[in-house]
Amino acid sequence: MRPSLRLLDDSLVSRIEAEAFSLLMSPGVKVASGAAELLAAAGALVQDGIARIPPALARRALATAPHEFFLYDRASRPAVH
Repeated sequence: MRPSLRLLDDSLVSRIEAEAFSLLMSPGVKVASGAAELLAAAGALVQDGIARIPPALARRALATAPHEFFLYDRASRPAVH
């Protein structure tokens, strides 16, 4: 069994998540043209280089992110997991 450290309670995590999703919609995120096209095709509202990303789209993107990753030093030894 691995030790567990929990710094934030569930209600605070939910609040941070809700505020982050809100900021992705308003004011939105400034993006380059290539990213703007991809985001618009996925369902974001893009105008004048600002993408307004709906929570459902952000959640879909988060669901595709890896749950863990590894970093290696210059000698190819694991440095962070």
